[in-house]
Amino acid sequence: MHIRSLAALALVTALAGCQSFAPAPVVQGDASAKLWQARQAKLTNLDTWALTGRAASGGGFGLKGSLRWVQRGDQFTLSVRGPFGIGAAQLRGTPARVEVRSGKQRWITNEPEELLRQEFGWSLPVRALRYWVLGLPAPGVPADFSLDAKGRINALTQAGWTVQYADYAPAPLLELPGALQAQQGDTTLKLSIDQWDVSP
Repeated sequence: MHIRSLAALALVTALAGCQSFAPAPVVQGDASAKLWQARQAKLTNLDTWALTGRAASGGGFGLKGSLRWVQRGDQFTLSVRGPFGIGAAQLRGTPARVEVRSGKQRWITNEPEELLRQEFGWSLPVRALRYWVLGLPAPGVPADFSLDAKGRINALTQAGWTVQYADYAPAPLLELPGALQAQQGDTTLKLSIDQWDVSP
């Protein structure tokens, strides 16, 4: 298979997971809202973290892969590896400048979503996903969301995507998502997070 196709499959895989999704009951009350406000303040200040996980694509590819994401302020590195190392790819940079590497190919862009669409035939909410994996709406973009009884987002609609959270896992300082699914039209991305590393 062509290296670009393999990389595309691996990247889609990277921003996906292996779990059925049944969000917790929606709770919209004063108690959950207060818990959310406290939680949101902590998450907003969380700008240095890393995660490792597993991903799987919707769309019938049937491909699974591993994911490693490191975030330090605005700087991020997102590495994806398919089975047996096939289709390894990496995105790194800031919201203003992203470098995409796949095999011997390299691109630099300030519009990563558009580059992925042109080069691979699909797109990915690169900027927003940084916040969604933490259980936060991305700033500066209108969003609708619902909360569970612990003040955690269990469903989010933003920028044409619907994000559902099936699980939260214990992490240093506070609980963080353990599994999420993002969907836009026929595109479904699932992500299962195996481990969080949160630096103080």
